[in-house]
Amino acid sequence: MKRKFPLNQTCLAGSNPCSGKHSERFFFSIRAACTALLLSIFLLAGASLNAATITSAATGNWSVGATWVEGTAPVTGDNVIIASGHTVTLTTAVAITTGNLMVTGTLALAGFNLTASRLLSIGQFA
Repeated sequence: MKRKFPLNQTCLAGSNPCSGKHSERFFFSIRAACTALLLSIFLLAGASLNAATITSAATGNWSVGATWVEGTAPVTGDNVIIASGHTVTLTTAVAITTGNLMVTGTLALAGFNLTASRLLSIGQFA
């Protein structure tokens, strides 16, 4: 059986034609690509893990902690849910960009702006 070896490569008897500089570079490239892919996945997953989901607990002002379930008003990037039966009112220009905004109750803008990355459901806007 005749074996073909890559050009410019010295092979000893019984050596593997898939070893050497070319194959090492190939496997290094595959390993580097897999590492980059895994790193990208972890970074994207980490970005979404930082966003909290903040749900209204009662009718009230956006910036008041008592309006929200854990007593903390939403911050930039949080996913916000205004629950059915609740009216959340903006009392100042809220310098916040939410993640997802789900309104099943009422969001009273009171002449102010709020930016949402995605509006999932529409209740009422006053």
